[in-house]
Amino acid sequence: MTRWDERIRDEHEALRAQAEDLSAVLSMSTTDPESRRSALVWLLRNVGATLDAHLQQEERAGFPALAQLLGSDANALVLLRTQHREVRAALAALHRRCERPWNGDAALQWDAIQREGAFFVSLLEDHEQKIERLLIDVLEYSLPTQALHHVGQAFLAESPWMDDPVEVTS
Repeated sequence: MTRWDERIRDEHEALRAQAEDLSAVLSMSTTDPESRRSALVWLLRNVGATLDAHLQQEERAGFPALAQLLGSDANALVLLRTQHREVRAALAALHRRCERPWNGDAALQWDAIQREGAFFVSLLEDHEQKIERLLIDVLEYSLPTQALHHVGQAFLAESPWMDDPVEVTS
């Protein structure tokens, strides 16, 4: 059994691993562009599903607790909401670019995909670092035990990774 905050951090590690996989495909140069693009589209579908479930979990369980603690217009909460929009938009833009027909120079098309992919990975990594500091750590250090227990329950109820039992402790 693990604590809820450890589970969230584990989910972040899983997302970081997916981002590393994306980076590896983006840096491929030995296969033909169409094979690279097919591999990337497949990865993006998986990352998209996992990421969306995770972001919704943060929005439904963590953001309300943070808003109650700091106020709904607190800089930290505004930053995290903005980052969620930016990460979703960057993923959607990358996905659209990958699914566009390739007209003309495939190498130029792949260069554009690499730039958008690197931007998405950078945004995701930055967000994961901030969410741990601005959401999880702030809640852990600021909320009383009972309130933290409720937040932990809310996070776990929203968790897309509920294969093993989890203990909610403060």
